Amino acid sequence: MSRFPGDPWGVLGLPLGSDRATVKARYRELALRLHPDTCDCPTPESTARFAEGSQQVNNPHTGYSHVHRQPHNVWRPKQGRPSSGLLLAGLTFLAGCGVLVGSLWMHSAGGLGYQANTLAEAEGRLHSPSERRQRLVDIIMQERQTMAAKRKTETEDSG
Repeated sequence: MSRFPGDPWGVLGLPLGSDRATVKARYRELALRLHPDTCDCPTPESTARFAEGSQQVNNPHTGYSHVHRQPHNVWRPKQGRPSSGLLLAGLTFLAGCGVLVGSLWMHSAGGLGYQANTLAEAEGRLHSPSERRQRLVDIIMQERQTMAAKRKTETEDSG
């Protein structure tokens, strides 16, 4: 059964599902044979059959041509305010970018102190900015003492 009104396969005299080349050849053959201008002696039956076929092919509201004559923007969404889901996704993306950029900046600016503070915060030991500052100073002093001790042992070993 055809999905188009008037059964275009029946008009062409072809079985349902014929390939494109067969349909094209059969249409051309019938158009040349049944067209009133090319037919030597048009009969009322051939004229009616040609009119029926032409109507199905050329009518914009039926048949195969209707699908291809639709405006190209039919499937696009209507213009208007964006949906709240899209707005929420955009805000989430922007907030994520801010967190990422901020953490990269803090990591590059803080170095070892930033890592130590982050570790201490994860363990729940630091609570105020002054405690964080003091922890950073302690880490730096400890690093300096370690470096000084290494230099001292290296000079004693070489000398």
